[in-house]
Amino acid sequence: MHYRVVDENVAWRVADQEAVLLHADSSAYFGLNQTGTLLWAQLAERPLTVDQLTGWARSRFPDVPAGVRDEISAFVDSLAEHDLLESTDIEAATAPSTAAGEETPPWESPTLERFGELEKLILSGE
Repeated sequence: MHYRVVDENVAWRVADQEAVLLHADSSAYFGLNQTGTLLWAQLAERPLTVDQLTGWARSRFPDVPAGVRDEISAFVDSLAEHDLLESTDIEAATAPSTAAGEETPPWESPTLERFGELEKLILSGE
């Protein structure tokens, strides 16, 4: 199964090597750690499978754990659960990019953290 970012529902930006995502319909906003941000960027470029993401992670990070596929699968499931990704039958025309020469942070399990709803934050004045 291929997954892709739901472009029409999600706005996102990277700040300090971590992504912040805003879901347009729910106003929920989320944060990704560095590893999650790098995986997200791959999914934003093209539809990918968990196995393709796992292969990309193994080629990008020198220190991935043996259970990396399970970590990536749980991360993708979490993104899909919050309607940030959707499954698709469309296959990518290109493989995930490897970005030679870029500094790679150490592997950490990819995480998605929900912060709440932007509208409530704005109205609260925090």
